Amino acid sequence: MGPVYAQLQVPVAEELRNIRERGRLAVLVTMGSSANRRLVLDVSHSASRTDVEIISPSAVYLLDADRETLPGNVHVTGWILVHRLGDLVDVAITHGGEGTVQTSCSRGILLQLEQRYDVMRCVEFGNVRLVSSKKASRTDWAKLVVRLLADRMMRDAADRMAELCDGLDGPGRCADVIRNHLKGQGEE
Repeated sequence: MGPVYAQLQVPVAEELRNIRERGRLAVLVTMGSSANRRLVLDVSHSASRTDVEIISPSAVYLLDADRETLPGNVHVTGWILVHRLGDLVDVAITHGGEGTVQTSCSRGILLQLEQRYDVMRCVEFGNVRLVSSKKASRTDWAKLVVRLLADRMMRDAADRMAELCDGLDGPGRCADVIRNHLKGQGEE
């Protein structure tokens, strides 16, 4: 089918559009609706120890006091449409749902993920490293980010995945399959 996620044309906030001006690579830490405050804080603090900018649309999980404890390279926002980040992000750490996974894959962003089916297909393809939810809090995210950024084979696989997904109309293809299936049922 291809990616099946909303491709809304909402602009990216200026702060995020200018993130590359800081001269560092960017890591997206997005936790989606299945996360919690402790996971967001654990991953954000760990990943922030490396020399990157962290974009984290996790404001919904964090208290003002939590945000004050985060280092200056962690940029907490409200929800972001990942597909609009394009070339701004080098690695994604996501605990998100199907849309976030598919969006990240279609953009060629390297991933460490939590969702199972799509993730396992990407692990097989070579563009994803799976970290289980049981290990997420104990993972050295800074070390893993550095390792992924240096992994040329994984980056090449991420680029190939982006090429495969480019121009696919997943929602349209799904609608065609459903429409054709329903037509076939009416002929019985």
